This record gives sequence, structure tokens and C-alpha cells, in this order.
Amino acid sequence: MLNIEAQFGVYGEPRPADIFAFTNDYFAYFRLAGTLMFNPGLPLGVPPYQLPFDLYGFGGGIHYNMLPTISEPINGSIGDGATYKPQFGSFGFQASVILGSKADPTPMNGKVTFGATMSMNRGLEQLSVIGELYLMTILIIGQNQRLKLLLILD
Repeated sequence: MLNIEAQFGVYGEPRPADIFAFTNDYFAYFRLAGTLMFNPGLPLGVPPYQLPFDLYGFGGGIHYNMLPTISEPINGSIGDGATYKPQFGSFGFQASVILGSKADPTPMNGKVTFGATMSMNRGLEQLSVIGELYLMTILIIGQNQRLKLLLILD
């Protein structure tokens, strides 16, 4: 299953001097994120050295002129669990892997997301690792799990 989220926009109103240039008061921004999930999962390793969990999906995304605020993922969200607001001069990316127990992800499954945001004039602005662990639930990341552990390092 492939899920894609996109957000595009223009911040502010152009002044006559800003028609052909972006400034702090007038700029375009965007965010793209996607997740590819599959069931059954792909085994990790080679026999006899296989890991006790399978790969059930991966995802990633990019953002330009937007600054993420890390928070708990919203039910049904396929992105990195952050809310984004327009911020001139910033750009970044995120990458995720979705893992689960071998053969059946119901006993344990989860998602790990790594992200970074850079600023054009300040360098590395934000580095984050978000881990979600779900126990005794079907493989639907971010949607009403019964037992959930969320770890955010920002």
C-alpha cells in the first residue's frame, strides 16, 4: 500500500519589489511525504542469520521553507508525526522504516523515523529520531493502537 501526503503554499503577500524574489515576508513552501507498506514482510538477513523481525515498509519525505514541530503522530498520519509551519530559509528530510515480528506483525510492530532540518543561514537546526512501538495490534501505524510506546529525541 502506497500513501502520499503533499502540502504546497505561498506565505505572505508580494510587494512590488518582491515580485521576482522571495523574502522573509513572501515565499513559496512545500512538503512531500510517502510511505510504502507491504504484508507479508520482507525477511532481514540470510539463513541461518536472519533477524527475528521483518521489514513491513519504509517511507520518507522532504520539506522546503517549512519548520517541523515534533509531536505525537496524529491518527492516520503517514508522515513523521510532526506539524509543519512556514519558515523562510529552512529545508530538510526524513526517512522511516517499519518493522514487525517475523511472519505476523500483530505481537509487535513499530516505526523509526530519522529527520534533519537545516537553515540556509544557521546550518543544522534540528535533528530528530522518533520511535513508535505497538504491542498486540494489527499493522496500522499511528491509528488507535491498544499498547503504545512513543519515544521522541529532538
